[in-house]
Amino acid sequence: MKLHPEDPRLTAQVLGELSVEDAAAVELAAAADPALEAELAETRAIQQFLTDLPAPPSGQLLPDQRTAILNTARKADRAARIARFQRWLIPTAAAAVLALATVLLLWRLLLARGRDPRWVAVYAWSPVAVLEAVQNGHVDALATVLVVGAVALAGRRPALSGVALGLATMVKLYPALLLPVLLGRRPVRVLTAFVGVCCVSYLPHVLALGGDVLGYLPGYLQEEDYGSGDRFLLLSLLGLRGTPATVVAAGAGLAVAVVVLRRVRRPDADHAREALLLLGAALLIATPVQPWYGLPLAALAALAGRAVWLAVPAAAYPAFFAVIPAGPSNAAERAGGLAFAVALVLVFLRERPAAGTSRARPAGADRALEGSD
Repeated sequence: MKLHPEDPRLTAQVLGELSVEDAAAVELAAAADPALEAELAETRAIQQFLTDLPAPPSGQLLPDQRTAILNTARKADRAARIARFQRWLIPTAAAAVLALATVLLLWRLLLARGRDPRWVAVYAWSPVAVLEAVQNGHVDALATVLVVGAVALAGRRPALSGVALGLATMVKLYPALLLPVLLGRRPVRVLTAFVGVCCVSYLPHVLALGGDVLGYLPGYLQEEDYGSGDRFLLLSLLGLRGTPATVVAAGAGLAVAVVVLRRVRRPDADHAREALLLLGAALLIATPVQPWYGLPLAALAALAGRAVWLAVPAAAYPAFFAVIPAGPSNAAERAGGLAFAVALVLVFLRERPAAGTSRARPAGADRALEGSD
């Protein structure tokens, strides 16, 4: 057998891992080669040294080891708690700032319109603002302040109002439903600004993603049963589902939009009231069970002085809380449909005396607003 000093069979020989024949051959080769014999002797010495080392007590840690482990665990736990606090603090602080900005903007607009600024409490103290804007930190709070700004600028600053609504639409898509409210005067400027903001915002995504720019939107519509037409809770109480429900919902929404578009062309149009009507009707038709979709509606209700519209976002909570523990069900659908029906009745009874009219803004409101820009 030919061996060299680095041959692993020498170590195997010391450890007793070779067969009898191979072990005998290694011993013969080592006896004939002093280098091999020296390697075997060194390996046996190392083995003996390791064997003579005292074994540590099984399952026990030295005091220093225990202290080091506990200190490391405490540092890791402290770092994790700080990280959790930062993850909570940043969005909560941002949500609080947005809510405060909305309240201050409403206060200023109410004063400029000659209305009691205490109407701001309709938004500030509403459950949907407290729970969804601050507590849950929904990004709809950002869309809300932009929607209020767009409505406040409607008719006076058409380009700026289009920009504000375009930005709100880029935050959440549904503020685009308010576009007819801004088209009363100089619609070309409004449309140019609105479309320009949307195109500039989406252009990087289109270049990067191409046809995938819509993301999960088609899937969301299917998941929420809007694609199948089975998602309209009020219409389902009337037995309308599928394509008939979709047609009726689209027709009703279009009819309200046409009415609002005609009314905002009047010189004395109250854009806050018209925006409230249009967005409130859209929510009553689509009946989303996500209460935070009603944040802009709550702000518009404060601006227009029509607190009854808070019933619309509140109507989403029964179905929302029914879906959370058990998922979608017929019972949750009925609860949501009945809640929205109650909201519709309340709004109808409160708004019926003013049906077909548009309250004029107090004299000097536009001049006060322009002076504050």
